[in-house]
Amino acid sequence: MKHCIQETKWKQIFKFLKSIKGIHSKDEDRLRKFMEAIWYIVRSGCQWRLLPEIYGNYRSVHKRFKKWCEKGIWEKLLKYTQDPDLEVQMIDGTIVRAHACAAGYKKDSGAQEALGRSKGGFTTKIHALVDALGNPLKFTLTAGQRNDITQAEALCLKFTCGGR
Repeated sequence: MKHCIQETKWKQIFKFLKSIKGIHSKDEDRLRKFMEAIWYIVRSGCQWRLLPEIYGNYRSVHKRFKKWCEKGIWEKLLKYTQDPDLEVQMIDGTIVRAHACAAGYKKDSGAQEALGRSKGGFTTKIHALVDALGNPLKFTLTAGQRNDITQAEALCLKFTCGGR
């Protein structure tokens, strides 16, 4: 299988993953396949059920992805692997339309839901702090009708990068 994640970047990611409790890092190939699956989903924008079989069962990949979300592993990984150009920082936001069925998530599940209503239906807004190169440094989600300025302070305060 051809890897999408560069070898140097993978070594950095794997080093981080080995330091996290609860991640089974003994089988490096299996862990890399999972990371490649997530990379495929993010880059292609495909639905989970359309994930190619070479990455494994889509349900297993999705279940593991959700667990990592709940544990905050993705946010920690982003901080660990960043090498930002901090000369200039910018705040940007974009609206993402959500399908009507997205509003049916159980409220008592403990999962964070950031859905808003507008003329166009259900929306979520992604507010991001980016470096001079446009690379994301930090982000938050809100209901689609929220203004970017409401998240500016939260995005800019206490920004730290990796161990620096």
